[in-house]
Amino acid sequence: MLKPKPQPATRPYWHVDMKWVCGILFALGLWLALALYALTVLTSERIAVPLATQIAAQLVSRSGLDDPTDINALKQKASQQPGNDVETLPGVFVTKADLQTLTPRALRLKIFGEVVKPYYELGAKGVAAKQTADPQKRAEIEQQVGLLGLVNQSNHDILVRVFWLSLALLVIPLAGLVYFSAGFGRLVSPGIIMALSTLASAPLAVLLQIAAHSTKPAGDQPGPLPGVTADSFATVVRALLPGFLAVFALGMLLLLVAAIGKVVSRHRTRPA
Repeated sequence: MLKPKPQPATRPYWHVDMKWVCGILFALGLWLALALYALTVLTSERIAVPLATQIAAQLVSRSGLDDPTDINALKQKASQQPGNDVETLPGVFVTKADLQTLTPRALRLKIFGEVVKPYYELGAKGVAAKQTADPQKRAEIEQQVGLLGLVNQSNHDILVRVFWLSLALLVIPLAGLVYFSAGFGRLVSPGIIMALSTLASAPLAVLLQIAAHSTKPAGDQPGPLPGVTADSFATVVRALLPGFLAVFALGMLLLLVAAIGKVVSRHRTRPA
């Protein structure tokens, strides 16, 4: 008498529901983590200070950063005064050697970099407290800064801690998604979510590579945001890409491993 073929164990119906719940939570948590990652990059000193410097210099230099008119007037003023230091803005000095050796663009970026950096290091309140003891004047200085007052080292450190916390919490829905999935779905489910969440980063990387090899410089061409040039926008995107591409690559790797595992598994179970 032939023995009946053993039937594969079926999962409880609620496992499927929990897989979808954990998958949705994992997707939402991943999007939040990616958004926080972007904020930590944008508020880091290596990106925030040059970007804010570029925007400030661009807003003031209406004829472009390469326009020599104001710089020539500054050189003429410097030639008529003694000493080596020349005050360009209140409390901001450059040397006469800077005026002679730096291009108008580099000189403007140097000047506004000296303006922006203290705001990043100390915050608007710190700069205002350093400049005056009058509460009313402090409030005026803080209001003049605008959004720049939010981008500082202190807020960046807070964002970094929140970002790592979001990654730690992301483990919970990920563990649930893997547990309630079946077979190679334990790799496929998180892989699909990771790949789809960062799908735009792959073609964007290709476009940036094409733009990087283009012979036409972007210069002061306007970008997608007011006051942000095409060069500055490209710099920001390049800074964000590594993290997004890493998540995309990990998702694709999980899908590849699952596909290979499924093929190998079918080959082993195929009757001789």
